[in-house]
Amino acid sequence: MNHAFLPIPAGWTGHFITIVTQDREHFLGDIRNGDMHFNAAGMIAGIIWHEISDCRNFIVRGEYVIMPNHIHGILLIKESSTIEEMKRQADLSNIIRSYKGTVKKFCNQYNVNLKWQPGFHDQRIKSELEYQHKIHYIRENVKNWES
Repeated sequence: MNHAFLPIPAGWTGHFITIVTQDREHFLGDIRNGDMHFNAAGMIAGIIWHEISDCRNFIVRGEYVIMPNHIHGILLIKESSTIEEMKRQADLSNIIRSYKGTVKKFCNQYNVNLKWQPGFHDQRIKSELEYQHKIHYIRENVKNWES
């Protein structure tokens, strides 16, 4: 299947985000026969990831993949032009902290086991070529998985 790579819009910055489970334990599901099979925690993580940009007009959610023990995703963040905009917009750390906390809260509510590794990894995407490489990496991640 041929998927087009849409460019990062002018005035936006791309971030390649990686969020990892504690001790890289398979809290989010498993891969069988080249397909990711989500457990309850993985389904919750996916639903909440889809909502990450719903209430924030300065974020666009790009490609992402949920793996057994980590999540890779691209977030596009609108560049701020004024100090008021910068103050209004939460920084990326707060956004990811909120995401992880919300996923954990729903898991706890439904008695689903999930533990996150502290923090996250953020790699700023510096070029269109790097952006295309990250999209390709995300799309191929499940197929390239070795447990």
